[in-house]
Amino acid sequence: MADTVLFTLGRLPKGLDLARSFRLAGFRVIVADPFRWHLMRVSNAVSQSYQVTAPNVDRDRYLDELAAIIRREQVSVVVPVSEETMYVAALKGRIPPHVLVYGMPQATLLALHDKQRFIEIASDIGLPVPETYRLDDPRAGKLVESTDYVLKPINTCAGKGVEIKMKGTPPSSRSDASALIVQRFVNGRQACSFSLVHEGKVLLTVVYRGTIMTGTVAVGFERIDGRTGIEEWVETFVDHVGCSGFIAFDFILADDGTPYAIECNPRVTSGIHFLPSDIIAPMMLNPNRSLPPRLRVDRHFQQFWPSLTETQARLFRWPDFTRHLSSLFRAKDVTWHWRDPLPFLLMPFTSMKILWTAMTTEKTLGEAATDDIEWKPKPPDEAPAVPTASSPVDQVSTDRPEAASSP
Repeated sequence: MADTVLFTLGRLPKGLDLARSFRLAGFRVIVADPFRWHLMRVSNAVSQSYQVTAPNVDRDRYLDELAAIIRREQVSVVVPVSEETMYVAALKGRIPPHVLVYGMPQATLLALHDKQRFIEIASDIGLPVPETYRLDDPRAGKLVESTDYVLKPINTCAGKGVEIKMKGTPPSSRSDASALIVQRFVNGRQACSFSLVHEGKVLLTVVYRGTIMTGTVAVGFERIDGRTGIEEWVETFVDHVGCSGFIAFDFILADDGTPYAIECNPRVTSGIHFLPSDIIAPMMLNPNRSLPPRLRVDRHFQQFWPSLTETQARLFRWPDFTRHLSSLFRAKDVTWHWRDPLPFLLMPFTSMKILWTAMTTEKTLGEAATDDIEWKPKPPDEAPAVPTASSPVDQVSTDRPEAASSP
């Protein structure tokens, strides 16, 4: 009987890449999502789909429902897909000890997800990051008066609440200054990295940039070839923290070539689209096995339907329209596969809840897709100090006690 893997979100294309890889590796794939209909539900890689409570509506009920599914379906591996990662990490203690929850322990996740704490950790290592302070820090006022800056929530996702401000412009009035940061604005080119890591070692890294954006979220992607300094930045950070799982960073490549990391995403991101399906699951489950890192041949990818929408919206805005149109025609869709066509063909239907929310509110597609799964700390929740490679704290291993080699 095949092992069963549970993915804790089904609405995003990155989850589909994971599902197809685990199915190819011989796993039975099931999905849990607060949405009844979602992208992965119509994939032939998925055997069963469950609707669960949204984690930021009732986190305890959400975790209890996941634990019940894990026991009922005899799940051996749990893989978080997006912002729900911070909640799913708390499953430990609610499920059988042999079940692998892939990724970092919750303490590490929360420390890296926190936009201010991440900057402090990277700065302590000596890595280049922009000057960043909590809005209620007296130094924030001096930063606002001296340079252009970015104002954003400490726990934001999908670019929610992010504002770019000119030097001397007062921050927008918000309810809780301690939950906001100001960050020095860095001129340069945006870039992203996505890595699979194990016990402080980088197994594979891809560096890419967004080519088509919906709000601040990329729906079109282009791989950046050649060394940028980002790879070395990532290796240094991962070695210091000693983490395992997925980790991604947003960078600004300054005019002098220095890579400044502006935030960390300790979870799956769109960078996974650049990885071939036949290596994702094996690298996750057997990180100590010698698998040569390999990326897909294609350099351009997109989520076709939102890319089409963004291109149409720029019909009379030149040269934006021609640039978007060029990207639309040369990029490969991330959901399409001739052996599994329904996710692509039915995406306008399976994504209707996201589309309707975006059309009837001021939320972007990215915000609409993550609104019910974004991390919302309970006061007085605080992220414990992040572990380092020299003093790991409750680090989760990716070696399973049972079925240690992939099927």
